[in-house]
Amino acid sequence: MITMGKYQANVVILHVDKNEETYEEEIVIGINTFKLNCFVSDYLTEGDFMEGEITEIQLSLMTTKLEKTGSGEKNIASTERYKTHCVLSGQIKEFFPIFYTGYTETGQYNREYTDYKHGIVDCGIFVAVEIPKKSDLKIGDYVKAEGRLDARKVTEEN
Repeated sequence: MITMGKYQANVVILHVDKNEETYEEEIVIGINTFKLNCFVSDYLTEGDFMEGEITEIQLSLMTTKLEKTGSGEKNIASTERYKTHCVLSGQIKEFFPIFYTGYTETGQYNREYTDYKHGIVDCGIFVAVEIPKKSDLKIGDYVKAEGRLDARKVTEEN
């Protein structure tokens, strides 16, 4: 499986709101000059975070809006409308396929998503932005994107 190791970030966990019933977390991270709200879909598999912890994470954006821009702006900010959503602007540095893990009676498997890929966007920090595979965006393009910002703790296994 392809890893995005060079695009991970060292962050401080400023706040954790844990849902014990769904295994979800909403966290606030501090990175560089940014303070961002993030979603953790399953803290059992994506990493259980603790306030005050300094840890390596990977950030990804489940995109709801995406457009190519002519601007050279690099920025990221949490939105007011949705708690774990953000808007970012930046330059595409690289593309990676998106894999998901499935389970059957015989065990675990990984499969590539057919409709989307990750574009690594430098918006002051690196974020893996969900981009349709049919998009004509290319490395070097500047984009503006909005969506849910997901955090995943980097471990030795991933």
